[in-house]
Amino acid sequence: MTNLYAVGVRVASGLVTWQVLLYTAVGLVGCFAGDLVGKKVFDKLNAELLKKIIYILMLISGALMIFG
Repeated sequence: MTNLYAVGVRVASGLVTWQVLLYTAVGLVGCFAGDLVGKKVFDKLNAELLKKIIYILMLISGALMIFG
């Protein structure tokens, strides 16, 4: 509900233009394409490999937060 109100305020304020809608549409195409590719890759991974990949990414993220 809050998000709908926020979008309504932005539209009423004139912040949502045709250019913004065009960029949003392009971004959504990219999101859907990434989702499709991600599902195909995810289906080919076994659970143990996926667990290792997640732990490695968490380690990298933590190191960047501490040292970055």
